[in-house]
Amino acid sequence: MIMDTSLPTKLKLIVRGFTYNQDGMEATSAFSEYLAEKGETLIKKANQFNVLPRSEVKEMVLSRAWKVEEASPALPENLGAVAGADAILIGKFEDFNTKIKISALLRDVRSREIISDASVLIPKEAKRKD
Repeated sequence: MIMDTSLPTKLKLIVRGFTYNQDGMEATSAFSEYLAEKGETLIKKANQFNVLPRSEVKEMVLSRAWKVEEASPALPENLGAVAGADAILIGKFEDFNTKIKISALLRDVRSREIISDASVLIPKEAKRKD
């Protein structure tokens, strides 16, 4: 059987929990996990990537006994490489009084180059149309 290698293959992708700045440190929360789970669900529905389930990635981290103290700016890409991913979705959110800014970027695990990025400002309170 001859395989056609000219067809593009889907990148293997992992989604990292979104973070926020707390006293100069990256932190996570229940909202962080919510954003990551929603992002993962939407990416799966688009059917453009092979998304590695977050539960499997968490098991890999636990099996290697990684600790927070070992974290470095390159940790997301290192995690992606260990998980066998080609790309990683990294996100953060920031509080701007009446709005929340959500930013995300898709980064190549090996080269660490940004493949794509996006940001959105969301009002904290929806205006009612009474």
